[in-house]
Amino acid sequence: MISKWQERFVDFVEPEGRVLDIACGTGALEKFLYGNVPFLVGLDYSISMLKVARRKFPEVPFVCGDALKLPFKSGSFDTVLVSFSLRHFDDIEDSLREIYRVLKRGGKAGVMELAFPERGVWRGVVEKFFKWFAVPFARLRSKEDVVRHLYGSVVDFPHGERFKEIVKKSGFSEVVVGGDFSRGLVKVYRFVK
Repeated sequence: MISKWQERFVDFVEPEGRVLDIACGTGALEKFLYGNVPFLVGLDYSISMLKVARRKFPEVPFVCGDALKLPFKSGSFDTVLVSFSLRHFDDIEDSLREIYRVLKRGGKAGVMELAFPERGVWRGVVEKFFKWFAVPFARLRSKEDVVRHLYGSVVDFPHGERFKEIVKKSGFSEVVVGGDFSRGLVKVYRFVK
């Protein structure tokens, strides 16, 4: 399911030119990007995840770095992607300003994030699933503060119009909200410098 979301996300953004995948993890998006764009770089702060990504895609340069202080010159990329990670960054606005900085004029960025459906019966079903299954299961495998962060990061992320306002405040001129994936469980955004 997640792989299908990632494929649809890449199709929605239509990356081109020099592409940066921020918080690339083990290289999940690279499966859809490698060979389809002229130049690709993955960035993550986790060395262990980058080791896995490098084994899977040895031709792709993977860089260990901080999304709030990207180790690239201004105007280095035509496309920047962030998949299921922006909500984990300490400061969303700072990270968006960094994305803006490393993009060329006219460059585009794409963000894909987990979400709760905005209203209706489906929202109630998803909340109950998180509360009664996902969170208790996560507690078996993780520390309590990790569980709280994961749940809170999905609930508190400023989706929709709130996110569009933050993106525009960061300098971007055009923000497009893509169709919801899986009944609003995933939201996608594309914006232009």
